[in-house]
Amino acid sequence: YAIAQGALYLGLAGNPAATVSLMLNFTSVLVAFMGILFLHEKLPWLGWGGIALSTAGAVVFFYPVSIPASHAASLLAISVGVLANAAAVILGRHINHRENLPALPVTAISMGVGGFVLLAVGLGIDGFPHLTWKLWTIIAWLALVNTAFAFTLWNHTQRTLSAVETSLINNTIMVQIALLVWFFLGESVTGKQWLGMLLVLLGVALLQLSFRPARVGSRE
Repeated sequence: YAIAQGALYLGLAGNPAATVSLMLNFTSVLVAFMGILFLHEKLPWLGWGGIALSTAGAVVFFYPVSIPASHAASLLAISVGVLANAAAVILGRHINHRENLPALPVTAISMGVGGFVLLAVGLGIDGFPHLTWKLWTIIAWLALVNTAFAFTLWNHTQRTLSAVETSLINNTIMVQIALLVWFFLGESVTGKQWLGMLLVLLGVALLQLSFRPARVGSRE
């Protein structure tokens, strides 16, 4: 948790959010291969098609992305974050599914230790910042809802869904943000972005359909 989040924060400091989001969408590809290697979760050919379609949708959505050569260090940080994030998905799937541990303590321990490390590093580098009550409110919301509650649900779903399924579903955050910004803030969404979002959603649906026969068979 600490390595994945810390590396992505460093990447965001030197690159546009679009670049970071695009690179994060390749996490599912790593998770697919790592799931086969470490969890023996084989992916049907239809599932590979879903991953390819979803990844292509992300590229279409963010294209064109400018990546200056001077940002090599921050790009390396993002790459480390993507790798650490993929490893976290694999480890989380193993703990939640194979070890059959409750989602709440798994979330509390992983986030508690990782969050403490990030806090210690942040305070050591930048010191304690001056925060207004509005900023404290935002931090509390992000900590309780966007992080603690969301990660508890994430760990719970990993008891049932394969590692690559949870990873690819996570990529739909891009679609959710675009729709929320369009609906609440009135920001326009281009035709290219609509196409990209459609491809992402179709890719996720295709992946889910690829696992459906196995799940139906296991219930019978």
